[in-house]
Order: sequence, then structure tokens, then C-alpha cells
Amino acid sequence: MIALAGSYHCAELTSSDGTIEFSGRLTGTEALIAEMRQADPEAAPDSGADDATLALQAYRIWGIDGFRRLAGTFALAVSDADRLVLARDPLGVEQLYFRHDADGCRVRYGSTIAAVLADGPEPSPSPRVVHRYLSTGALDDEPATFFEGVERVLPGQALIAEPSGVRRQAFLRAGTELLRPTPRHVSDLLRPDPSAAAADPADELRRRLTATVGTPDQPAAVVVAGPGSAALSGLADTALSPEYPDHAQASTAPLPGRVRLTADQFKADWSDFIRVQEEPTGSAAAYLHYRLAQDGADLQTLISAEGAAQLLLGTAPSANRIAGAVLLAGAAVRGGVRAVTGAGGSGRTELSVSLLSDELRSRYSDEGPAPLASEPGRLRVDALTATSLPYRLRSLAKTAEHFGTRFALPYLDLDTVRWLLGQDDETLIKLLDGPGQVDSEPAQADWLMRIKNTVYDVFMSESFANRGYFDQTAVVESFEAFIKRPTGPAAAVFWRILNVELWCREFFDKAQPAPEVKIKTDLEANEGKELDLVLPNGRSVRRYPLRTELFSASDDLTGRVVERVGEFFQTLGGTTDEDHRAATTGRWYFFISEKIVAITQGRSMFVWDIKVSWAARVLSRFVTRTPTGIGLGSPFTMQLAIGEAGLPRILFASAGSVVGKLAGKSGVFYQLVGHDVRAIDGPTEYSAYPSNVSAKLPPKDPDKVAAELTAAIRPLLPEPYASTFAGTVVMDANDLGRNALGQDVPGEPQVYEEMFADNPLGQGSQQTPLAIVFELP
Repeated sequence: MIALAGSYHCAELTSSDGTIEFSGRLTGTEALIAEMRQADPEAAPDSGADDATLALQAYRIWGIDGFRRLAGTFALAVSDADRLVLARDPLGVEQLYFRHDADGCRVRYGSTIAAVLADGPEPSPSPRVVHRYLSTGALDDEPATFFEGVERVLPGQALIAEPSGVRRQAFLRAGTELLRPTPRHVSDLLRPDPSAAAADPADELRRRLTATVGTPDQPAAVVVAGPGSAALSGLADTALSPEYPDHAQASTAPLPGRVRLTADQFKADWSDFIRVQEEPTGSAAAYLHYRLAQDGADLQTLISAEGAAQLLLGTAPSANRIAGAVLLAGAAVRGGVRAVTGAGGSGRTELSVSLLSDELRSRYSDEGPAPLASEPGRLRVDALTATSLPYRLRSLAKTAEHFGTRFALPYLDLDTVRWLLGQDDETLIKLLDGPGQVDSEPAQADWLMRIKNTVYDVFMSESFANRGYFDQTAVVESFEAFIKRPTGPAAAVFWRILNVELWCREFFDKAQPAPEVKIKTDLEANEGKELDLVLPNGRSVRRYPLRTELFSASDDLTGRVVERVGEFFQTLGGTTDEDHRAATTGRWYFFISEKIVAITQGRSMFVWDIKVSWAARVLSRFVTRTPTGIGLGSPFTMQLAIGEAGLPRILFASAGSVVGKLAGKSGVFYQLVGHDVRAIDGPTEYSAYPSNVSAKLPPKDPDKVAAELTAAIRPLLPEPYASTFAGTVVMDANDLGRNALGQDVPGEPQVYEEMFADNPLGQGSQQTPLAIVFELP
């Protein structure tokens, strides 16, 4: 594969009579040469001429119309004395892009968007294309790309750049030609073969596929995946087939010729995958292409049945499960971005809300979905030329170029497509949908479920909220409903949303340098915090935050705490630093974050496990969120508050809060609601897993927990620390406020809240939920 890249300027003319850049592979070249000899014997090339020479001579003899005589796949750029001509094969197997420079006179072109944008201005996304993709699922079926100002040359089209300007000219419209009952042009390579009329259809298909593939560059392998792949067997000595270990039917160990695809590997690959694809993709099929080429990087040719599934559209779905799924996806994406996340026996939709921002929807409200054709022939042709295949061909081309291999696609020979379209449904099913078919692509719903924590983290992120494309609250609520009842149509919606966000991060968000990972010692403060704090009464305290591994509901809180406190005093006893020795002679306290107490009590739960009521959704919208704590501003946390205090008390406190605000008082809601509702908290992106995807209740019996921890810690302490240990405080703290929930030490909670005035445990991913606090002499 040759990557095209170049430019044309209207004022930079040459005396050349034509040069060409060519990518692709032509078929039926002997017939083309014979036709050239009839039209212009002097210009006709010799037998055995390379594909680039053939394409250039076709252009010299017939002009733009010469491209319709080329069978096979191609993207090309012809430079004449006064113009540039770009052209692309009728089905768009090869990719070709261009953009105008700011002066309006230069055209930059290439087979990748990266080549077109090289040395150009900073790229920006096209909001209209993003909206069209999100709301209809449409991809690669119009000139505009996701990058503002970058356009694609459409299949079967030439782009002509001249001093007078740039224009497009179609030389072959595949959709029209494939539906014609007879060829339009005597020299078309689409003409049927009368001698094959009486042949066995399976034999005829095999003959056509073999002729199209020819002698593939070696080593080669057949991709055994999806409809039509069985007919490719024998075209290469090696076979590759996908395997999905996430599913029960997968083998326990990798087998020869198997390409493994997992949700976790997709997550690990997605940065490179998205950059290779250059634009968002329509389904996980694109990742299948990526993995096939990645594992088959030592192969020169991968022979694929791409296109066969589209030819089966409109046949009985029961006879072809995969084609039926393609049809369902096509219908689903044209339903707009509405997360239909499940229905009961009555068919009533459980949740259906717009997930796009008001600004994006209002700006492009006239962008409507294109209806799917009802007539099977038109449905199949539309799938091949507009609604299904184009983005898959883009994926194949980008992946092949990245890994240095080539995908041979014998089902996309126009003559073969035309012949297959002429078969009845029963014959098509026999030819393309044989028994023992291997799944052709991952199940998106299953994958989204397997990486739901990561996906949820993306949807909760600040970048997602500030993107301007989405209604973050609606997306999060809908994803929660999807997790409870996953469906294929909803998975297609969330795949698109995830793709857009990750694509924006990859291409437009400024790369942030990876933070230096520094694990603090027990005798250091968290970054940005101080060990010592002066209290309002003039006394000072020394706070030592203790880092721990993450806690879970199955952990023994007391055992882990005792072990960690013991490690601290071993470190303290071994230090020679006189400052630490002098600071630790007075009375001291053990502080523990209420979060880990709640987690180990099983009072922290994933948001998708919380059944949210209508009242919780409505009430949460009236709560002000802050960057340092979501509080009750989430339907999940509001539901927990309703469960703790009861809906009547929540409504009473809400009414009191309104009255309090009118009187200039704040905090009235929490004063009235009681039940430590203030300590309920929800997911925040800065928190360590699982807190970033969980909502939690306040710990149960925090005073009792404090007393139990004190009783467990004291006997294991060395002197003099056992004698100076005053007890334990269960603290709820963030960067906005503190709340001592439980204690077994004397004095008012305010005394201990003041010791945490600057939240020494930190607000992010420090993983320091414990602290030893000494009163300084």
C-alpha cells in the first residue's frame, strides 16, 4: 500500500503532460489494455504495465471518464500542466482526502487526514458532523469529515483543482449502476457473463472470488469471520478467525490461527486505535480489523469477506443472525440519540431522553435521520454505498496502512456484487450464510458492561462535562439504566458517545505531561498540604497522613488499621529526625476517613446497583454541585438520602431550605433532615476506584466503630505512645468542610474538625484515608 500525500497550487504550473500517484490494485487489466489499443494504439501501454501506468494512460485517452473503466480499487492523484485530478474507486475501498489552504489557491491531499493536516493550522472538530454522527449514526457518506475544513473525495468521484477553482465530477455512481438492469456502457466491466448463467451458483461464486484475489502477495491468510467467509477457504494456506475469551464458548488457551479480542485489551489499545482510525467508528467491527492486522502483521495479505453481510440484508433474520443484527443496528442508529435502555413485557420504554446538549441540538435541529430503504435490493445497495460499509472500508484502509498489510476484498468486485444482487434470497443465504459461522465482530453491549467502570469514569469526567456536545446528567442516568438492562440499540448509542469523547481527547485536548508518581512516606504531608496546623485557640497540631491500599467491602477494617498504625510507629521509632521526635511527645489521636468505614460496612455501592426513583431524579436537579463534592446533586446520592431519612422528611427539609435561603440562611436543609445525610456522597472523577463510580451512605454506628478501633490499637502500641493515645475520630472531610461523625474521645466534635481545617488527607487520589494527629508541645 502506498500512502498518497501532496499539494497543488493554482499559480505553480508545470510543463508536465501528467504524472500520477497511485494506491490500490486493479483487476481485469488485459481487457483494459485491449480497449486502450482500440481507442488509441499509440497511447496504449504494453501488456504487463503496472497499475499506475494503466490508470494514467486511461486518463490521457479518455479523461475523467477513463476512471470508470478501471476495475479494482484505487485512489490516485494526476498532476497535469494546469490542474490536479484526484479520483477514488466506485465503492471507496481506498481513502482520499483534501483541504483548501487559507489562500484559497492551494489544495493539500492525502490518503490520511494526518497527511492533509500536516504543516497546516491547528485542527478543530466539525460540530455539525459530530451532531450528525451522534444523532443518526451516519458515517463517511458525505464529503465532510469530523475535522473542520477537511473533506473526502467520494467513491466514484473525481475532484478537479484548476486555476478557476475546485469542482467535483462523478464518473461512476455505484448505487445507480448496481441497480441498473443492464450495463450503461459497452466497455463497463460490470457486464454479466452469459456463459455463467447455467453454472452452479456456488461454483460461479468461487470462480469470481478466485479471479478477483488472483495471486495474493505472500504470506497470505483468509479471515474466517462472518457471512461469506466459508467460500474463501483455500484462497490462502493460512486462516485467521476471531475469538472472544470474554464469552463462555472461547477456548481457555490461545489456539493457532485465533485472534483474541477482549474488552480489557480494547481499553488498553483504544488510544492507538482511535488515532489510527482518525475519525469515530460505527461499531466494534473496526477494532476487529485492528486486531486482525495487529496479530497478522507478518502477513502481506488478509483476504476478507467484508461486504457479504450487507448483501444479505433483507433476507429472513432467522436465517442469517449476523445480517439481522446489521439491519437492527442500521435502524437503531437512525432513531436519534435516545437511549432506549429497556422495556417491560408491555413494550413500554423504561428511559428515553435526549443525551445531547441543548446547544448542539438547537444549532443543528434540522439534521434528521435518513430513512432506511424497504425494498431489499435498494437496502443492500444502500448498505454497500452509504449506510453500513463505508466506515468499515475506512477502518480497513487505515488499519492496513498502519500495520503494513493489505486487505483483499473479493466480494467488493463490482461485477461480483452485481451478480450476487441478481440472486434470489434462498440462493444468497446458501452462498453466504453457511453453517458454523464465526461471529464477525464483538458484542458491544457485552464489552461496555465489562469496562463499565472505565466508561462511567469517562462520562463523569470534567472534559466530558465541558465538551459542549452532551447532557452529562442525562448520559450518566441513561448509562446507569443501560447497565441494569443492556440492549443492542442502547449499546450503539453509548459506543458513539464514548467514541466522540475519546476522539476529542486524542486529537484536540492538549496533552498533559504524565504526573510524576511519588509515593509519600509516613512522615511527609500530602502534596500541597502542611504537616502542622495552628488551631483557633493558638495551639498547634502535627498531622501524619498514612497511605494505604484501596479498601473493599470484604476487608477486615480493624485488622488492616491496626497493622498500618503499627507500621507508622515502627517508622517513627527508626527516624533520627529530631523534629519528628520532638513533635510526637504529646497526646495524639487516630483519625479515619468515614469513606473506608462505609466501604467495609457494605454501605458503598456502585451507582448502577442503585434503583433511582422519579423523586430522586427531580430533587437532585435543585442541588448545587461543587468541584470538591457531589453531595446530593446526583440522583444516586439523593436516592440514598431518601432511603435513609424517608421522602417526607427530605421534602420537609427541602421546603425549609427554600425558606432559609430567602432569609439569608444556609445549611438549613441538613439541619432539618438529620440522619447524617450530609455524609452521603457520590462519584467524583478525582477519587480513586471504586469511589469514582460509587455512591455511599454514612457509616453505621461511627461512635462504636471509633471505640472498637481504639480498643484494638492501644494494646499493640509501644510506650510512651500507648499512654499518650487519646482515641479515635471518624471524620468526613473535603476541601470545603469537615464533619466529625463519630468519636470516643472527650470534647466537642468541633475541636477535632478544626484539626482537619485544611483536609490533610487530600481530595484526590492520594489514598491516605488514615492520619495520626499529635498535639504539639
